[in-house]
Amino acid sequence: MADANDVATEHIAPQGDIMLIVGKKPEARLRVSSAVLIANSPVFAAMLGPNFQEGLIAGTTETPKEVALPDDEATAMSDMCNLLHLKTPSALCAKPASRILPLAIANDKYGCHDALILQSDALLSGWLRRNPQGTSNLSHMAAAAYLLNHKSMFKILTSRLILETDTSFSSVLKEGHGHIIPVAALLALEEKRTAAQCYICVQLPIMGTRPCNQHLTCQNDYDHALMDGLALVFGTRRWPPNFSGSLKVCDAVTKIRRMGGMSREFPTCAHTKRTTMITGGDSMDFAASVEKMCAGLCLRCVKEGLPDLTTKCSLAGHP
Repeated sequence: MADANDVATEHIAPQGDIMLIVGKKPEARLRVSSAVLIANSPVFAAMLGPNFQEGLIAGTTETPKEVALPDDEATAMSDMCNLLHLKTPSALCAKPASRILPLAIANDKYGCHDALILQSDALLSGWLRRNPQGTSNLSHMAAAAYLLNHKSMFKILTSRLILETDTSFSSVLKEGHGHIIPVAALLALEEKRTAAQCYICVQLPIMGTRPCNQHLTCQNDYDHALMDGLALVFGTRRWPPNFSGSLKVCDAVTKIRRMGGMSREFPTCAHTKRTTMITGGDSMDFAASVEKMCAGLCLRCVKEGLPDLTTKCSLAGHP
């Protein structure tokens, strides 16, 4: 095992009175200020207080007191301590996707949510701006937003998971961070995505079979030309499209927005005598309704373990 003195020291606070020895090997020596840690972390406040061994002997700027953190990850602790000392690690800003989740885990462990709320908002918002599309790291970032207690970002990221992923949400459980987001929330995401897919398959062609107000018994059936037209828009041989393949809800929404008007081969019935039943405006409205169905989850409802996470939250005090 390497000696702590063989590891290079990162002087986060050059006049700091604490030397954090991070990792089992160890992997990092972080010189920090006990005053900053105590002011921003209730865990460090307790650890460096009189009731724990680490707090019995005070360190000085000449001789910093060593505090071993063998179970923590060096990069995450470095990022967190830098942010607590009002410094911004350049690598964290350059590649937040690989570092923000470990940072969020450390932040959650040491209770620094309030102290780092602005920094976490900037990191998550910056990642979203740079990644307006694509599924890479979406589940990682959603897990980070969950741990960072960032309500608006959690709602945005879970909405993107519904819209932009085509794999089962049970696969998240197999990833290293799969234990972070509760299973009930993952099931809710799966239910909301399935509901959106079914809505597209069933309701989109129904827009071309509007009811006849003349006779209650009037038959108003699906029209083969309309169904073939929808299949052509989606690039499939027949309707409905196959969402079990690689078709994502967001791709379906884009196709619906672009399809414009659709016509029937035959009138809806002898009374209406109409053939053009789906207009461009109808398509845009339908696409918007699908996106509304894919709204993200309420973080407070998830954390409070409420039984119904699929409907829109209307509880007082919840975002």
